[in-house]
Amino acid sequence: MEKIMIGAMFVCMILAALCFAHAFVFGFMGEKSIWLVPSYRKLPKEKREAYSVEKICTGARNTLALWGLWFILGTVACYFLNPLIVLVFVGGWIAMLIPRMSFREKRYDKFRK
Repeated sequence: MEKIMIGAMFVCMILAALCFAHAFVFGFMGEKSIWLVPSYRKLPKEKREAYSVEKICTGARNTLALWGLWFILGTVACYFLNPLIVLVFVGGWIAMLIPRMSFREKRYDKFRK
């Protein structure tokens, strides 16, 4: 059971580190990091001009930081509760991630200029 706990904690820590690293890139590069948002890249130029690049980058940075905190919580839960709880945290992250992968105008309304 100890090996499972170490593996589960490792998965959560790696995913947290990746999320925080990406959040740092969005914070450090600012508006230049807009091309890391694939749903924005796929928009036609006319539609891109309707959205605030600064707001999109800030939203992406904040979302990545929250996901990093989610995985830190997963690491703590794996240590103190049950190592198999990592499945809940990774599954919850995937469930939150999949709907965000495509552009939906309703979701992006808060990023309009």
